[in-house]
Amino acid sequence: MLRNEIDDFWYHALWTAKKLRRGELLTAKECLDGYMKGLFFRMVRTLARAAKGPDYDTWHQVRFFEEWADGETLEALPLLYARYDATDMARALEATMAQYSRVARKACELLGYSYPVESEETIKSLVAKVLKG
Repeated sequence: MLRNEIDDFWYHALWTAKKLRRGELLTAKECLDGYMKGLFFRMVRTLARAAKGPDYDTWHQVRFFEEWADGETLEALPLLYARYDATDMARALEATMAQYSRVARKACELLGYSYPVESEETIKSLVAKVLKG
């Protein structure tokens, strides 16, 4: 299940980049600041429970997020959202990918799972190419 969520995130990172490149800004924004953020928040929850125990209370959805998320995530959070602007969405996509990678790698490490480094690097390379045109 964890690997599926990680693969889903990286698939949608590339999908969002393609939508941005095609000028489908609203579709890209909805995925970036909606669907992908949902995957990110679930991974932050996974990390919190991996670090503090499976019964650690992370409430429902993002309720009390500021209390259970790690400090680095909270510090980065304002940078993860984009204005309705292709340049800013590309910036926020890259920031979201970086934070997701950090959180997912740490969660995998704590849970004893291998992280798909090669898959991530391939997708990041493709995203960069798509965004550059």
